[in-house]
Amino acid sequence: QTVLRDFAFENRAPFQSEVINDAPLFERLLKEQMRKRWPEIYQEHLKEVLEISNFNKKKDSFVGTVTGLANSFHERAGDRLLPNLEGRGYQEIKEEIRASCMKLKALIGSDGKLSEGFGQLNIHGGTRKSLLAKIINPLEDFFTQVDEDNLSVKALVDLISQIQKAKSKDKKGTRCLDLDWGGKGPNPEVCPNLETIKENLEELIVTFTGLQNSLAIQAIHQLQKDVSQAKQSHGWISYYDMLALVEQALYDDNSSGLLEKLRNRYKVAFIDEFQDTDPVQWKIFKRIFIDNQKDSHENLLYLIGDPKQAIYSFRGADVYAYLSAKNEIRSLEKADKAKLYSLSINWRSQPELITAFDHLFCRQEWFKPHSLAGVFEIGYQAAGFPEEENRLSGLIEDYSGRPVLNIVDLSEATSPKPAKPRLARFIALEIRHLVNSGIRLKEKHEGERKLGFGDICILVRSKFDVPLIEEELSTLGIPYTFYKKPGLFLSDEAVYLSLVFHAILDPGNSSEVKKALLTPFFGFGLSSLFAYEELPPSHALKQMLFKWNEYALARKWSRLFQSLMEDSGLLSRETGTSVWDRKYTNYRQIFEYLEGVAYTRNLDFRGLSATLDTYRKQSVDAGEDADIHQIETEARKVQIMTMHVSKGLQFPVVFIAGGLTQPPSHRDHYHTYHEIQEKDSFLNAIKIVDLAKLGGREKHEAEKGDENKRLYYVASTRSQYKLYLPFYLYEKNQPWVGPVCCLLSPALDNSFPRSEDNKNVLWLRADHHSGVSEDKPEPDETEEHPTIPITDTAELFPSQRDYQYRKIRLESFSSLHSMREYIHGIQEQKVGFQAVQEKAKEDDESFASQSAGAMVTEGTPAEMPGGTDVGLMFHDILE
Repeated sequence: QTVLRDFAFENRAPFQSEVINDAPLFERLLKEQMRKRWPEIYQEHLKEVLEISNFNKKKDSFVGTVTGLANSFHERAGDRLLPNLEGRGYQEIKEEIRASCMKLKALIGSDGKLSEGFGQLNIHGGTRKSLLAKIINPLEDFFTQVDEDNLSVKALVDLISQIQKAKSKDKKGTRCLDLDWGGKGPNPEVCPNLETIKENLEELIVTFTGLQNSLAIQAIHQLQKDVSQAKQSHGWISYYDMLALVEQALYDDNSSGLLEKLRNRYKVAFIDEFQDTDPVQWKIFKRIFIDNQKDSHENLLYLIGDPKQAIYSFRGADVYAYLSAKNEIRSLEKADKAKLYSLSINWRSQPELITAFDHLFCRQEWFKPHSLAGVFEIGYQAAGFPEEENRLSGLIEDYSGRPVLNIVDLSEATSPKPAKPRLARFIALEIRHLVNSGIRLKEKHEGERKLGFGDICILVRSKFDVPLIEEELSTLGIPYTFYKKPGLFLSDEAVYLSLVFHAILDPGNSSEVKKALLTPFFGFGLSSLFAYEELPPSHALKQMLFKWNEYALARKWSRLFQSLMEDSGLLSRETGTSVWDRKYTNYRQIFEYLEGVAYTRNLDFRGLSATLDTYRKQSVDAGEDADIHQIETEARKVQIMTMHVSKGLQFPVVFIAGGLTQPPSHRDHYHTYHEIQEKDSFLNAIKIVDLAKLGGREKHEAEKGDENKRLYYVASTRSQYKLYLPFYLYEKNQPWVGPVCCLLSPALDNSFPRSEDNKNVLWLRADHHSGVSEDKPEPDETEEHPTIPITDTAELFPSQRDYQYRKIRLESFSSLHSMREYIHGIQEQKVGFQAVQEKAKEDDESFASQSAGAMVTEGTPAEMPGGTDVGLMFHDILE
């Protein structure tokens, strides 16, 4: 951003640009293109185009694919998009298809000679019969009816689909016509045109896939132009735009001045986590620091990274950029212009666990040994460990009976899916066992402590692996938290606040007010709403709404948000429920974010309410971190997190709990892979995006598999003392079988045979804890409740932006109770929160009923009512 601003004039760029997340812009302009441009371009053929492109059947996936690729496909970076239409439009491709069909019609004929000759070929009888039914006869039927003026595109779609589904042994589609001759030997002369027909049919299919994808490809290119123009006219810029513009300026013919100033300003650059960069970022630093023809020691560049930890391809990172850079550095090293260093000491894990990692990952099926890896392959170098006196942490006592590596055998399950609840159950019981086993840790400069819940992490592949684990942990009373759970603005709390905001905007609108009354802020039942119309304006409920309206109009955000929590009675009704910590944290986080937005953008309350609504509907992005659920308390809990989020973290105990199943590969909307090409005497990796999915399937699958290898390597190496890995071999070749079954389990089987006596590895059955008492675990003695030290006055006056710790105005009994709990830490938390279940819009009225003011509700008679009146009563009693 600094470079672009300083050299704005030279680059014909605005001096001031607004940094935006351009994903919503891509979607909005695509829809505008669909409404305006498509009818103009395709005219009377639009219906046919939409049908061929599968737009009508898969509109959402089409929109997602086009907007995603328009945002992530970068031709300037060397990316290639297939099929290559070479500038042809829909009608031009259609005419090519018509010509190909006429050519095939002439080869096939209309007298049935193709099927007759095919029936005489010396191939297996079953194969002959199958191919006649699936390919040959349909070909004859279709081309018998086709002529130059009568080509049904829909019928051609059905024919090609049928041919592509045909299977014969290990072959599929037109490859089935590569015949395996029988014992009598080959006799191709009885069906002389078969090979030519096959070649022409393959050409037709390739051309037809271009027709099928022409709408998407043209939409991608047009969308990129539209977004670029919109950004220029409004002075907008995205993070990637910054990189692309700098890279463009550095390689421009007039770049010498910019390069000289950058080289003079930045003598040394360190790039950490270099494996998570992309080709454009590498080209920028290469241009500044490596392409300098002057003294090679004048500007120094340090690239620090581990390609085995490259797991962010879904964010645009490309490990091939790292590998390309390493190959170039290796060449420079030979010319004594660079050096390669290896950081081979593992300071995190116990020596026995490091040895287990070496056995598991340094294998042909995972990472090749470093010395055998090719230039674009990731090699594994065995890791060392520090001497005992230099280690940062260690176990002092351990009576758990568990070594460093524990393999959980799930083989008794009938398939991977029923293995999931067995694994979740085992994890919960094993956590209880570990916490109660007297394990003590010692960390350098921090002293000794007992292993607690906060020392344990459960790593999942995706959020869909979490519910089963949450259920088992809750059953055993084990406290837990889902780290960086997304969807704050999709939570119930955001919905409730939106409804209350609408009521505050217009307190006289009974419809909006009644919706708000159904939220937990008031806790009304449906039957109580009838009485609202009869309330006088002086009633406490209506007066409270008018007071909130005054706060809102005066933009007294802190006072408004505090009153919403306290004066509504929400705290008195909800505090003490098992999920209140989670709900409270959600409310507080939303309030903090909205207050910041209101001050930053100078919004009034109507604008603030509209902002919340746009975030809820996801029509505008609130930002990468704003929509993440914060951790609800500082209490030590078991951490559940995705493997991607865990990168860079470490835990004494790690359970791997995800990857038994996965979405089938055929659901991939396109194939992404790399091709190695030589340019300027260097080998370069070019990213290919193939919408037709015709070629490169093996490379696409191989690169997906390599990403899984890196992901499970990262997940496993988060452990310091104990690691638990799931084991389930599943021989059937099903597309939904996950990497635990087809990658991790075979490697475990080969690396640690059960017959081998290895004291550092233990095979455990999933039902190992069956019959064991299910008493809840002892409270974590290491848990510390928050206190306010009297000696530290800084803690008494916290940051003004932190809503939770501001000085509270005491206006109700519930606020006294809440403050007392906070200061003295008396609120026990024996059970962790259960993640809030998101409700559909049609379920918004299914709220619990509680008492409010003097109105009749459907609450339980024995329960203590809430509200301002009750709070004032307690004030009087206490005084």
